[in-house]
Amino acid sequence: MFSRGEVQVEADRLHFSEAESLLRLDGRVVVSGSGARLQADHAELWLAERRARFFGRVRLIHDKQVIRAEQVVLDRERAEQTFFLATLLVKEREVSAACAEERRDAPCGRNTLVIQCGKLLRREKQSLLVAARFTPCDCGPDEAPTFEVGASRAALEPGEGAWLSWPVFYAKGVPILGLPGVYLPLSERRSGFLFPRANYSGRDGVVLSESLFVTLGRSADATLSLDWFEERGLRERVELRAAPAAGVWTRAEFSHIADRKHPAFERRYSLEAEAAVHGPLSLAADVHLFSDSDQSRDFATDLAGRSAEEAPSRLRLSWERTAYGLEADLSYHQDLRVPGVDLFSADGADTIHRLGGVTFRWRPVLAAVPFAGLDVVAEAANYSSLGYSVRDLGLDGTAGSGDVGEADGVVSFGEVRRALRLRAEPALSLAGGGRILRYSGRLSHRQLVYLPHGSAAPGPATRGLSRVELELFSEISRRYGEGESSLGHVLQPRLTLVGVWPGAEAGDFRTYFDELDRLSRQAAQLLAGIDSDLYAREGFGWARRLRLALRQAVDLERRRIGQSAAHLWLDQAPWQVSGWLSLAPEQARLCEIELVAGVMDRRGDRLRLGYRYLPVFAQQDGSRWILAERMNREEGLLAGLSPDAWHLVSGEVHFLEGQGTVALGAGVALSALANLDLAGGHLIGAGGGVSYRSPCQCLLASLDVRWVRGQSYPDVFFLLDLAMLGSAGGGTAQRF
Repeated sequence: MFSRGEVQVEADRLHFSEAESLLRLDGRVVVSGSGARLQADHAELWLAERRARFFGRVRLIHDKQVIRAEQVVLDRERAEQTFFLATLLVKEREVSAACAEERRDAPCGRNTLVIQCGKLLRREKQSLLVAARFTPCDCGPDEAPTFEVGASRAALEPGEGAWLSWPVFYAKGVPILGLPGVYLPLSERRSGFLFPRANYSGRDGVVLSESLFVTLGRSADATLSLDWFEERGLRERVELRAAPAAGVWTRAEFSHIADRKHPAFERRYSLEAEAAVHGPLSLAADVHLFSDSDQSRDFATDLAGRSAEEAPSRLRLSWERTAYGLEADLSYHQDLRVPGVDLFSADGADTIHRLGGVTFRWRPVLAAVPFAGLDVVAEAANYSSLGYSVRDLGLDGTAGSGDVGEADGVVSFGEVRRALRLRAEPALSLAGGGRILRYSGRLSHRQLVYLPHGSAAPGPATRGLSRVELELFSEISRRYGEGESSLGHVLQPRLTLVGVWPGAEAGDFRTYFDELDRLSRQAAQLLAGIDSDLYAREGFGWARRLRLALRQAVDLERRRIGQSAAHLWLDQAPWQVSGWLSLAPEQARLCEIELVAGVMDRRGDRLRLGYRYLPVFAQQDGSRWILAERMNREEGLLAGLSPDAWHLVSGEVHFLEGQGTVALGAGVALSALANLDLAGGHLIGAGGGVSYRSPCQCLLASLDVRWVRGQSYPDVFFLLDLAMLGSAGGGTAQRF
């Protein structure tokens, strides 16, 4: 540590014996340099032999390491250091001199690794420990570690791992298990077998997993896994990850199973990969391919089941500059909305291909008008489909939505997905104003041209859509009180006008490739709102404690009052409350309710309750539709205001959920959860468990039992995390 650079030596007393070429230091001896610091009560330096001995309360600090020892011998000729009766502490952050001196007021941080040994011989590439004990527990000097591993001898590679001879596993100082030898990894990335995982699923029976982690250099690794499902069979998985250079990364995962539970699929495949190269010329690829539509749902337990409607795969090449951008892409969208379909069979033909697309963006700088901006997009994309219109289900994948030609059992020309689509979309934006009143606006027009192809293709068509947005807003702030107890209040009134109207339309068919095709009717909405935020002083800044937001929409096109909405958010320890309420005046009923309340005390007790309501109503043709009008609309229109994406469903949502945790003390806690479907009058799922967290912060164990409606038996999950020894568990990421 002190072999390079300048070294400074301090001591209270110095005595030099010329005959022995011995320099003796007494009192407070401190040697510092090269980022290291060594201190002791006494030191002896044999100058001719280039050897030094430090003894009496020896402390050595370097980066995140602290070594305490009775005696240290530094031999420069042999390039080794020997510590006797030593304790090595690896801290979570760099160590200060005050921490090494064990001052009580010093912020020393947590120990991530503690090694005790009778003798420690350190060399550049390897260290040897005699009578050693290893533990990641940080329990303090008067408490036995939750667990530790002892060995008669240990060969340690710095930053890598240690080979232990005759190791013994201790729990609270009591020997539990002994082995002839074991390798103990001490770094985050080491090749080897991961801890096995196990759990019990009410749907799949006993589930066992084992993985082999392989490092492929500094910037790449792979995980090879084998999963055994009692009712399904063996599933093989391979995952590759790499980041070979700055701005370059990739990940790929492949899985296969010969599924006994669903023999209709014979073999199930899954391939998911992402890759990106960032720079002036960027390349990105996303691959998501499944052999069956239930692949992502059958191996996970959650509340909503499969939420993805499609599996997209894309290849994009983009070139971005300040004033313009160019992008070329290919994409392929597998439809996952119809369950139980083998996507590699003839029944899986409802897949949309974007065989090729080129998008050009132009953003000229308007020097003469600094408060305005111009953005022009031109695009050409060729779409094709292996089948018809998602089994005649409709534009949004839901039967009976009211759109002409949908869910009528007959495939019409308007439902055929084969066309070259051209898009031109210029947009002019502006922003400005003063301290009292500010404004922002956007005027855009989108023109879509369809050139259908294939058998029985209809004639060309075009559809235009213009949109104008204008928002006026202000901000009024005021401060109450002084010092740490002061409060800040910010009031933000706003008025937004959004209008959409069709134009330049020709052709008698409608089609849908993506969200750009969805809205085609004329609409106009005025939205008035006000946000009121209350802030409290926290440290050197401000933290928001309360928000109240009110919104009122007016449907100018239909000349009626639109939806009203209110949002409340409170964060004041130990409470956290949020609520969302929306009212549709036309039906004179609530159309969205979302209430969530949680509380947590210092012991760790937690309680969270939630209530959600999103109804549907019957249309004139008998079909059912979401009252909040969430589908087939664009943001800012029709005032379905709640931002949560999970609301994008076609059925009624009406349920109550609750989660609670009770800390019993000594690191033990009990938890429970339940989800009640109020519309159906039954439990969606319920469960509970017990967990233990070691006061020494080195052991975490939990056992959970979850019952899900539709399963004959519950799911069982467990987790055991032993810090440096690794973790074992099952289903820890599969929670509803």
